[in-house]
Amino acid sequence: MTRKRMLLTFAVTLLLIRRPVQSIKEGDNGNLFLYLCALVALPSRRIPELASTGAAAADFQEILKLNATLSDETWRKNFEKPGGGQEMPKYNQTWGNIDEIKKLRWNHWNKAEHELDKEKESKATIKKAAIDGISEIEKGQLAALLQPISEEAVAAFLQLTSGANADSKLTAAAIKTKLLEATFGSGVTQLSELTLNKLKENNGGATTRTLLCGANTPVTTTAKTLAALIYCICAAESTDGSGNFKACADDKPDAESTGANLNNAHTDTAAIISKCPDSPSPELTAAEILTNLAAFLSRGTAKQNKIIFGQLASTACTGESQSGVCVVYKNIGKSDTAALTKAEWRTKMLEAAELIAEKKRRNAEITKLTNRVADLKKQAFNLQPQLQLKKKMQQAFSQLTQKV
Repeated sequence: MTRKRMLLTFAVTLLLIRRPVQSIKEGDNGNLFLYLCALVALPSRRIPELASTGAAAADFQEILKLNATLSDETWRKNFEKPGGGQEMPKYNQTWGNIDEIKKLRWNHWNKAEHELDKEKESKATIKKAAIDGISEIEKGQLAALLQPISEEAVAAFLQLTSGANADSKLTAAAIKTKLLEATFGSGVTQLSELTLNKLKENNGGATTRTLLCGANTPVTTTAKTLAALIYCICAAESTDGSGNFKACADDKPDAESTGANLNNAHTDTAAIISKCPDSPSPELTAAEILTNLAAFLSRGTAKQNKIIFGQLASTACTGESQSGVCVVYKNIGKSDTAALTKAEWRTKMLEAAELIAEKKRRNAEITKLTNRVADLKKQAFNLQPQLQLKKKMQQAFSQLTQKV
């Protein structure tokens, strides 16, 4: 070896000793950061509301009021307030065998009679149906025409209200709670409420960064929320270059947290999330949740006995550029895979997507049944012209018969 080559080799060796190469480069987790941002933004999105059944209930009540108006007085006496009191009579089980149909409809009939009591002066229902001054015979004929319409209205309204208990799970508030739990865990409704204690409690009670995020051995992360994933994948260790190593976003503040005890981990997490792009304004869909979730999951890297999200250069996900800024899931046996496939952040997101999809189906059903009840109400209050037409046809037929 010539003297010149020896000097060159020595110089390169000295340079490598004095300038250790960073195993993980700044911005290496930038793509994961954007995928996680898309997920943590979901709770702030506009969530579709459950369609109202109010219009159908009002139309159904109008049909019942008309039905009561056309009923005979003997039947209507069942709904007279006892002793002139304010409360309507309850279904009386002492009448004999319980009639389940009557029992089911009783409160609706009661309400109809109560509202008709208020209309004694205005005769609003009578005038709307154009039946003021009709004879008892005509009243009976109209009641017969109304009967099938009323029965169909009852069936439609019962179908509409039979899902009322399940509807409470489909509200925008219920879905937002699922998304918030996936993002922050329980007891946190917005980023400003994220404390260190909450971050620890909602993520398996981890006390160090290695326990929270995972290690190369492999050790599975205890992270149960998206907030913890963002911390593990994006936040640096404060002792690494004074915390200015930025694996995800260049514009985030220098890291303040220490992996040994997670002090200030919540501060770093909030700082990183605050740098996420603004979320889109359109109404949130189930497909969007699933697409964003799949996009993040597709970035997991399969290594021997583990799946890694982020960069793992050596020992563990310590937040240091030469070790790891990552999340690790052990993947040795079948039981290990559940840590990822049934991770709480993933499960809650899937549940929210399912609820939105179910709400879409339910809203379509509510709209269909509401339109049907509205159509039945229109038919119910248009019976008088039908009755008059029927009379004319009967008269014409009678005259024709007499001539023959």
